[in-house]
Amino acid sequence: MDSDLTYLQNACQSPTHFVGGVELAKFAKECHVISNMRCSLSDLCATILLKRLDKNVSEQISQAWEDRNLTLEQLLYAAKDAVVSLLLYLELSKLDCPCPLLEYRAASMPVLLFSADNTTVIAEGQISACLYDHRFDNINITPTQMVIDVQRVLVPGAIINSYHGWALNTFGTVPFSIVCLKSHLRSYHPPDIQTVHDQPHPDSIPNIGTSLDSSLESISPDAKEEEMTSIGQLLHSDLSGPSMPDILRNSDMESTALGDTILGPNPAS
Repeated sequence: MDSDLTYLQNACQSPTHFVGGVELAKFAKECHVISNMRCSLSDLCATILLKRLDKNVSEQISQAWEDRNLTLEQLLYAAKDAVVSLLLYLELSKLDCPCPLLEYRAASMPVLLFSADNTTVIAEGQISACLYDHRFDNINITPTQMVIDVQRVLVPGAIINSYHGWALNTFGTVPFSIVCLKSHLRSYHPPDIQTVHDQPHPDSIPNIGTSLDSSLESISPDAKEEEMTSIGQLLHSDLSGPSMPDILRNSDMESTALGDTILGPNPAS
């Protein structure tokens, strides 16, 4: 994002630095919606908005973006990127980012267990009912430690130092209880949206691209602005329907042939 802002600043010949950009993938990971920041805008759209954002590769790598007059396809491509980014930001802003444990703690409070360097979430769980116990699993619990009930393991090979190098996958099936450092725990509110590991199949997600394409192509050049349906309204409307064309059929023959070579024939064909 910073490189994009620098490019825009140079293109505008502005002496003022363009700042304030938000990395949506980083934001989503901080909200514990995805587990890996190497996530595309299409993946974020499917995971958070539950809608499919098709990307036409020929438009993406086209050199025609230098032209003063852009084609309808280019305008659609740019419009989808812009409006989806805004909708993702607004949706993520509704979520609470994990934060260090407060002094007040209660049993069943949702927590995330981080790795030893506090960079990766290795498990999800809740504070155990053994909150005030002084000993658990033959371990004397110090003021810096706490017992949690692990309900989901994200990194099976992660080491738990309280157990002399045991990995999470040695504790058996979830749920199970372990002693861990409080400094490795974060409180959070589990999001109502699906995480990237539970992402639905793309074919089951309503298609953003098809709806925008078919709607904007039907607008005559001299249509009045007040009569146009906004892109935001289109995205929030029901985008499913048997009459909508498949945007994947708009790809060029060369790309289709290359895809068939790499992926094999379409099972549906």
